[in-house]
Amino acid sequence: MIPALPEGLPTGFDRLIMRCSVDLTEAQLEGLRRASQFEGNAVHATFRQNVQIADAACGFRGTIGVHDNRNLRVLEEGETGIGLHYSYDLERDVKHKDAKADNWDRLSKAVSDVLGTQEMLVTMISLFDEKQIIPGTALPIPLGESGVSGFSEIRGVRLVQPDPADKNNELYSVVLDKHATDYFLTTFSSVEVTALSEDLLRRGLQRANDVATLAYKESRKSS
Repeated sequence: MIPALPEGLPTGFDRLIMRCSVDLTEAQLEGLRRASQFEGNAVHATFRQNVQIADAACGFRGTIGVHDNRNLRVLEEGETGIGLHYSYDLERDVKHKDAKADNWDRLSKAVSDVLGTQEMLVTMISLFDEKQIIPGTALPIPLGESGVSGFSEIRGVRLVQPDPADKNNELYSVVLDKHATDYFLTTFSSVEVTALSEDLLRRGLQRANDVATLAYKESRKSS
């Protein structure tokens, strides 16, 4: 099972990474063993594809891993020592050699059967010419005489939305950098998804773009 591709990509899109790590119970581990027929303390499955999304050629890859580390290290309180991780990476103008591990379908189905709704971390990188967008924070920012010795400008900032109920927890953030005549945006957010569901990639991309567009508006000069 491989998530469905989006029908298009946001303006400036360069790369999307979605990842999740989950502690498993021993019962869940045994369920995965039976369903995916793996032995030993670890199993991995991967796929790589060259894909076309509208007019963009992209590389798409995914990874699933299960690790039983109970005999390898001292566990902290609350840890089971059994971990599952899975991730997807969609990158523009990158080519992969198409390949899919023999156990991908079996393992991905087993993971979907064992896990319910999970939170996936979503990172999106976007690239813009300075004429394309107007950033929410003007860059560069002069440091002036009271600035840091040896530096005269700030050309990157991180915009953050903390959780009102817990200021130490960030709901989402955007790093905005300017290099010469280009802007680089890195968006960090999360989305709740049913494990390995078909619309996983589409929902992650939509969420990341919703957050990214809070940090800029498109310039009329670019049209």
